[in-house]
Amino acid sequence: MMGLAFSGLAFVAAFLFGRASLGLGMASVLATGYFYGILRANYYDGFSHFIFDCACLGLYLAQLDSILRLLAERKNHPLVMWFKVLVSWPIILFMLFFLFPQHPIIQFIGLRAALWFLPFLLLGGAATERDLNVMARALAVLNLAALALAVAEYRLGIERFFPKNPVTELLYRSKDIAGFTAYRIPGPFTSSAAYGGMMAATVPWLFGRWIQPRVHPLESVLMLAGMLAAALGVFLCGSRSPVIHLFAMACYMVLQLRSQLPALMLMLVAGLGVAYVVSNDERLQRFTTLDDADAIVKRIHGSAHVGILEVLMDYPMGNGLGGAVGTSIPSFFLQYAADFKQVGGENEYSRIALELGILGLLLWLGFLATLLLRRPIGPTPAWNQGARLVWIYTLLCWATAIIGTGMMTAIPGTALLLFGMGMISGVGRRPVLATRKAPSTVPATMQQPAF
Repeated sequence: MMGLAFSGLAFVAAFLFGRASLGLGMASVLATGYFYGILRANYYDGFSHFIFDCACLGLYLAQLDSILRLLAERKNHPLVMWFKVLVSWPIILFMLFFLFPQHPIIQFIGLRAALWFLPFLLLGGAATERDLNVMARALAVLNLAALALAVAEYRLGIERFFPKNPVTELLYRSKDIAGFTAYRIPGPFTSSAAYGGMMAATVPWLFGRWIQPRVHPLESVLMLAGMLAAALGVFLCGSRSPVIHLFAMACYMVLQLRSQLPALMLMLVAGLGVAYVVSNDERLQRFTTLDDADAIVKRIHGSAHVGILEVLMDYPMGNGLGGAVGTSIPSFFLQYAADFKQVGGENEYSRIALELGILGLLLWLGFLATLLLRRPIGPTPAWNQGARLVWIYTLLCWATAIIGTGMMTAIPGTALLLFGMGMISGVGRRPVLATRKAPSTVPATMQQPAF
């Protein structure tokens, strides 16, 4: 019953904070997502699976007026139109459940993966500068808390924090660090990949706030500490994709700080500190296998062994919602999948094609092209730099989505990714109103009549 209690608490917290402001609501949802993994592992019951979903539901209800207002006022904006299309197509497929072999329960789980997090696109579009500032502060604090737990797992072992059960099976299969002598570090998340991915995802938000003028010195220190915690977490987790994302974003940040020498020097010193720590610990160096071309080719081939073209030819309408490898089925629903086998490889594009068909994949590609070909802008000029780095991170995520799955179901990484995609779309940017013309100083009796 603890799972039910945590789910209820997550819902109430997200709703109450969300009613206060979108920024506080997002902070509550993200905090729930940060500790979802360790809570679910230690309180393993059916209800604990829905802790994060309940937090999302609380925020959606709290911000329902903002969502509806955005849908009405900006109905012709590309983000709003694509949102309606991306939500409608999975619903249509779900209504045609009889065309596919899996049980409707499994298709309902696939429906969750296809559209449950999509409202974060609109929430990101509705965010104000104040909301983003609150989010950045929350992410910095959460990163520091996650790092503290990750260091404890590193020192004491993950066994102290994650009991062995069906939820943690993946954690205990990832003993491939330092010559297969140590586990990857998950922090408080469901997996090491979720930890590293989320740490990389926070960097644009922290940098976006840190680089702004007139930030209080204490807040500036907090943002930098959050970025350091994120960088260390990326190397602690043992996953390689987050390292690629972090390095690419670091190059952009250095280029942006060329005209701000003190900030550039501070960033370089922090980077050197991280490099020193990583270089002196073999357990933090799994990313070095990236220089093994044969291993990388093998990894890509293993992830994409079911190619996109093959998927499209064999499953033009898809394999049904929940029918692709990468959509996780809770253990208490496995009875409904006894006579059904998921197909596909570790490839997010093939997962989308298998679950949504050719049309679904084309819709997502069209949306991404529309979004990424536009100039990224924040809700105010102060967040333009942050918006550009969010755009870069979004591009990196979708560029590396050919390797691995879970990008659209990560907790809470997917929520933050979609929120950022909504933020950079410009749907929430209000045009500057023209200055009202000053009234004439000529007495009314001397003014010429209008014709």
